Amino acid sequence: MCNGPIGGRPATAALAMCPPGMRTFRRSMNEAPGNTPDELSLDESLLSLEAPDDLITTWAFPSDNVRDAYLTSIGDRSEAEVRALLRLFLVPSGSLGADRLRLAYLDHLRQNAPDQLEQAKSKEFVRRLLRIDDPDEPPWQGLTWILDLLPHWPMRAIEVIQAYLIAHAQELPDGRISGLGDGQALVRAMWIGNPSSATETCDLLFQLGDRSFEHLVERLYSAMGFKTTLTPPRRDGGRDVIAEKDAPADKQRVLIECKLWRQPVGVVVARALLGVVSQERSTKGVIVTTSRFTKATRDLASESSRVELLGWEDLLPLLDGFLGAAWSRDVDRLIARSSAQSPEIV
Repeated sequence: MCNGPIGGRPATAALAMCPPGMRTFRRSMNEAPGNTPDELSLDESLLSLEAPDDLITTWAFPSDNVRDAYLTSIGDRSEAEVRALLRLFLVPSGSLGADRLRLAYLDHLRQNAPDQLEQAKSKEFVRRLLRIDDPDEPPWQGLTWILDLLPHWPMRAIEVIQAYLIAHAQELPDGRISGLGDGQALVRAMWIGNPSSATETCDLLFQLGDRSFEHLVERLYSAMGFKTTLTPPRRDGGRDVIAEKDAPADKQRVLIECKLWRQPVGVVVARALLGVVSQERSTKGVIVTTSRFTKATRDLASESSRVELLGWEDLLPLLDGFLGAAWSRDVDRLIARSSAQSPEIV
């Protein structure tokens, strides 16, 4: 029998369809004294829920080490086991523990900033949240239905999760964001496969699309030590990412234009970015692309220190170096984190 609360519902409901021997993850402190989730092996983490007083982590992999080990061994996993994990990682219909805190914040707005409350109420999630005790309309609309897209439409399943993250980036708890990223990684590993060459990696980015590429570049510059801002998808002012450093000896404001292109990037793009750099008095502009650059573009960059070019051959080593060699396997989680940091404004 499985016990313990999972995302506001009984563990037995979440795990009723789990195959034998694969119930969930838990932080098994009682069985491994002194061990943290990062120190537990994969086998230790794949334990059944038989101790109701254990501290349970069921909405995401308990650590990056366990996640990496599981995804590496995906070829040895059954479809039933992966589906069971997805049922845990996908947000269920119902309410989450953080909902009461958000309700308290909305009550604060009601008393102190009614105009802001009215603006917040225009969001569908907030409308449902204010009716949290209505059993017919829970705040969180569940995502487990995407299991019906598998195994035939895995990319559609990943896209649905990404859209859910974009819509709820400000409301989802961090653990749930991690869990949805883990769910995307499971779908990709089990039913699509991870790239094994630079060409396949580039093809993966084209599958993800322009906006996801911008999210990935934002994560790269964040890992490089910049404070990053992803601009709105529309009216971006000629730059997709703003990266800043404010150290006493290293003050920078970098404007980044992302081009998910197969054709070479022409000089018109570089000149336009240089104009924005001058207008905003920034340090420099960077064009990041999955392609390469025309001779005229390279000539302009060689004449001006305020334009930097990052083609695919330069970009790939940076991604490997700052996001880890397995970044392509983790790309959905990286995009999810960027989405949470930079909620979409349309």
